[in-house]
Amino acid sequence: MPEICEKIARQTLECADFVVSYTDMKSFWERFGKNIFKETDAMIQRHNEVLDNLMQQFRDKMAITAVETIHRIAEDQDLNGMVCVLGAGRNTAKNCLPGTREDILSEIKCWIRSTGEDVQRVLWLSGTAGKGKSAIAHTIANWSHERGGMQACFCFDRTREAERRHEKIFTTISRDLADCDITMRGALARAVHDDNELKHTIDISRQWHELVIGPIKEASKAITAPVQIVIDALDESGDANTREQILGLLSRKTDAPSSQHSQLPANVRIIVISRPLQDICDTLDASHVRHISMDDIPPASTHNDIQLYISTRLAGLRNCFNDAHIKTLAEKS
Repeated sequence: MPEICEKIARQTLECADFVVSYTDMKSFWERFGKNIFKETDAMIQRHNEVLDNLMQQFRDKMAITAVETIHRIAEDQDLNGMVCVLGAGRNTAKNCLPGTREDILSEIKCWIRSTGEDVQRVLWLSGTAGKGKSAIAHTIANWSHERGGMQACFCFDRTREAERRHEKIFTTISRDLADCDITMRGALARAVHDDNELKHTIDISRQWHELVIGPIKEASKAITAPVQIVIDALDESGDANTREQILGLLSRKTDAPSSQHSQLPANVRIIVISRPLQDICDTLDASHVRHISMDDIPPASTHNDIQLYISTRLAGLRNCFNDAHIKTLAEKS
């Protein structure tokens, strides 16, 4: 629309210049007794044709914009009231310190960008408490957001179990994905328009199949870029019972072997991050799940990251802490 308006403005200025020029020329040629009206009529006709064409483009664009606005309002109406968890998304303040965890971040990014039907769709990143798993989760989520991809990040928090986040995980994820892509948004709006109860259901299986898998499959017909979902701190969702169904869906162990509806499109990448609790280990032991354990990171690499972290945090106190002090602190961490 701005381009058309700019063209109309330019053409209007050209017409104004022509009028001024014509007035001067008319006075000049009248003194010589010459008729310039035929040429003038032809020039006016050309200006009229150009302006008429531009105005028609403007009207057409306005009609399209009006239709798009109506569709957007209708989608807003369909999606309004959808149950979502607030404050469960990515947080730039929780990113890894630049220069740390570079090897594992590179490995995950390479997996996300990989193509092919045989690529595992789910990656499980495990590690004991304090390994920096959540920092990696937020770093990857923010990296994907900066690239402009379709992405969602959902973080569990043991201090907020009362919110029963596990019952709203896939409604929240689907809504976040819809905010990233108009095709996904339209597909999700149609899903809840046909079944309004879906906006409030605590049936995790229905959320997964009808709000996530279905719309993603429809959107994937139009986009090939990775669709990335990060689920952080799954072990903090509650006890084993609260995450049993979530794990079953991600591992596809709650679906019939012949079920095609649950199959994830080739461009979907789901990253699950947790401590290696027994129920999670047992369920995510599946052929389509890739496993990376932070407990397998070489100690030297972890030591270097800790030393860089301490050095950065104490940068303003270098008159009190020298390299030897920082090395000692890193060794004792």
